[in-house]
Parts: sequence; structure tokens; C-alpha cells
Amino acid sequence: MPPNQKLLPTLIGLIHAAGGDQVNGFHHLFEGGYCIQQFPDELARLACLLSAYAPFNAYLEIGTAAGGTIRFLTEQVLIHKSVVIDDGQHQRFPIWTEHNSQFVPNVNQFIGDSHSPEAALFLKNLGLTFDLVGIDGDHSYEGVLADWNLIQPFISPGSLVWFHDVRCLDEVKRLWQQLRLQHTPILETDGLGIGVLRIQ
Repeated sequence: MPPNQKLLPTLIGLIHAAGGDQVNGFHHLFEGGYCIQQFPDELARLACLLSAYAPFNAYLEIGTAAGGTIRFLTEQVLIHKSVVIDDGQHQRFPIWTEHNSQFVPNVNQFIGDSHSPEAALFLKNLGLTFDLVGIDGDHSYEGVLADWNLIQPFISPGSLVWFHDVRCLDEVKRLWQQLRLQHTPILETDGLGIGVLRIQ
């Protein structure tokens, strides 16, 4: 399903207006606001793609940090329910709990290790099947693989799963290269790298 590329300039403008984390690191115009930790053009391409597949019944994001990405996506893409798993250790995490979470409707959260039995039980007890998942937590090969394995009982064919840093971090790139042979890659951006799979 091709995205509407005409949306890209508008989305990039909205991301710049929202504010980012580390102006020099993530190429935002100012630091603060949503504290988005993505390159604006890459996040815009993700949002543009997801808009073509929306609506989504349930979105799971693993690794939220300040929550700028989930806030922006839920504002721009029709998502009915959202779930966050984060260990709460990122220095920007209080921005999520104290500010950005207020702008994400119908959200549940688990604060703790996504690799723990408690995280799996949390997801099981929600009783949801996720048609959209974002994985941006532990960036070691073992960590991102564990997050991939965590979501398996809760996704189905046709679900979309996006990964961050599939270009810039070798450990994430390694798993991405393996998974893209098993499922359908529908987006892979340059820069830090956002990769999206459509589950077979």
C-alpha cells in the first residue's frame, strides 16, 4: 500500500515544530517540546507509511524514553489503543510520565525490563493482538532479539513491526537483515535507519 508522499513536507514541518532531543544529534530545530529522538525526515516517512495502513487497533512500543515518538505517531496516525514497555531508566523518561503520556489516549504501560517474565505476563493479561509494534529499546543483538521474541504471541500475519537504528547500530542491523528475509520489508530509511516489516 503506497504512502501519500505529498504528506512528507507537512509531517517534517510538524516534527520540527514539536521539538526534539539533542539538536545536533537528531537534527531538530530546537531541543525540548516532545523531545523526539528520531531524525525528522525518517520519522515523517514512518508516519506517512503508517497513515496508508491505518487505522490500527493496538500499538505496542518497546523503548519509549521521552515518549515523543509515540505521542507524534498517535497524533498523526489513527491508533485506538497504545501500550508502552520501558525500563524507566532513560534520563528523559520523566518527560513521558509527566508530560507526553497525557497526550496519548487509551494507553497502558509496563515500567520494567521488557525481557522479564513480568513483561510477558503484562502483555498476556491485556488480551490484545497488536497490529503495530515499535521496537526501540535494548539495542544489543540479544536484547532486540528478546524483544522480537516477546511480541510473537501477540502479533499476527499482516501486523507491522518497525525497528529503529537498523542502519547505524551493527547489532540491530544484524537482526534486521535476518528478519527482512523472513517477512516483507516495506520501509528502510537511511540515516539512523527505521525499518518496517509486514509480518507474513
